[in-house]
Amino acid sequence: MDGHIARSTNQVTNFGKLMDPVADKLLLIAALVPVVEMGRASGWVVAVIICCEFAVSGLRILNSHQGIIIPASNLSKYKMAVMITSIILLILNYHIFFISFQFLGTVILWMALILSIISGIDYFIKSWSVIDIET
Repeated sequence: MDGHIARSTNQVTNFGKLMDPVADKLLLIAALVPVVEMGRASGWVVAVIICCEFAVSGLRILNSHQGIIIPASNLSKYKMAVMITSIILLILNYHIFFISFQFLGTVILWMALILSIISGIDYFIKSWSVIDIET
């Protein structure tokens, strides 16, 4: 939401492009860890998601040291929306008719895992061609 507001008011900065995903990752981790603690999500799934997020963050930092800022892609924005949806469903843990929020949240978290891996690979591919590893 903040990125949309920044773009619509023409206040996009390199700092914002770099820090917005970091803030998203911190929020994501702060929500996922308690969901695992409550026993509503698999620890290894959350660990892989967090590892992907940290790998991309590390690459973003490497890019920024070389003056390259690659903004978050639409795929990563969809991934974040899917993750937030899964977290909300897992926290609520309601049953409506024949549908369990726990089941839906778990299925959507698996979708988030797949999107996280694909998004990470996409970011690495985009970054690999522009970074200079030897500097």
